[in-house]
Amino acid sequence: MKSLENWQTAYPEDWDLPADVLYLNHGAFGLTPRDVLVDQRQWQARNIANPMDFYLRQLEPAWWHARERLAQFLGTDANNLAFCTCATTGMNHIASFFPLQPGQEVLLNNHEYGAVKKIWKRRCEQTGALYREIEIPFPISSSEQIIHIYEKEMRPETRLLILSQITSPTAIILPVAELTDLAHRRSAAVCIDGPHTLLQYPLQLEELRCDFYTASCHKWLSAPLGCGFTYIAPQWHEQVSPFEISWGRLPPGELKSWSDHQIWVGTRDYSPYLSVPAAIDVFQKYNLNDLRSRNHQLAQYVRNELSQRLGTEPVVPDQPGPYSNALYGWMAAVWLPEGDWSLLQKKLWDIERIEVPIVHFANRYLIRVSCHLYYGVDEMNRLIDAVCKLCRTA
Repeated sequence: MKSLENWQTAYPEDWDLPADVLYLNHGAFGLTPRDVLVDQRQWQARNIANPMDFYLRQLEPAWWHARERLAQFLGTDANNLAFCTCATTGMNHIASFFPLQPGQEVLLNNHEYGAVKKIWKRRCEQTGALYREIEIPFPISSSEQIIHIYEKEMRPETRLLILSQITSPTAIILPVAELTDLAHRRSAAVCIDGPHTLLQYPLQLEELRCDFYTASCHKWLSAPLGCGFTYIAPQWHEQVSPFEISWGRLPPGELKSWSDHQIWVGTRDYSPYLSVPAAIDVFQKYNLNDLRSRNHQLAQYVRNELSQRLGTEPVVPDQPGPYSNALYGWMAAVWLPEGDWSLLQKKLWDIERIEVPIVHFANRYLIRVSCHLYYGVDEMNRLIDAVCKLCRTA
């Protein structure tokens, strides 16, 4: 297993990176490693060479094998998982069947992903349930502060908590295990939106004990674009209804579980799912604890340098102790100076060829930098210099 001894050094050997582009938005769409693309293309080639053989004979066993590898990586039984195109698709599936009655409440916070908010607003409108969004205000100093907010805000009618394990706009790691325990004590279910968690955090679904979980494999795990999964805990299996009605399994296969409906959902490219084992293999060459520590230290570096030179502050503070106690992982979110920075993302791309998101949140602008193996301190310094130069000349 490969150890990472120097967090300042980049490890780009698994990727084909464009020389003129600095890609720092892995939190939106990951860059797929070379070996994973090769694996994906061989699956596509099999499909093109003989679609009948591929769909009728090869797809199901390959789908099951890929799911089994993913289940082992996530610490759950494979029967609790099904592939989907992305976390948003999985969230739509969960919303389509989750039982809600008029007057019951779905509770979210203001850091949740915009598409997830839209999904549950519509579900509440369809069922007569109440949609409520609470605020996690700044400054955020600890996980205990977040837990305390939920202790005060949960009500007897709260039926479901929607939680990001790592928030998309602000890159904050929420204490989802503790919030899941709190919700269950108060007879509410928990659905976790986890597209930023895979690989970035040591996710073990059985230990987490949530009711539902959905994530994208094409972000930090670097599987091909168009790959995610839905997790449904065993106690909910009987209540699941298919999100898409198709064969599920081609005859003579029989539908025996909720996940069987997700295997055959039409004539489409299944190669992103089937290449998940190749993505897992890329990172299992490394010591995962070292990898997580290395990328976190790089995020810590860029946060500190950016905030110091801009005269602002990171979105959340550093915490003492191990990485598992941190309020952030591999994404560095830093407030920009007061002002209108709505054009900064475009300028960074047009002028510097740097791809990084500028987010408007809580009436301010922040920059959210993704730190993965293929970049090191030199690339972060290029970003820091570019941002500071453009902020001075604005």
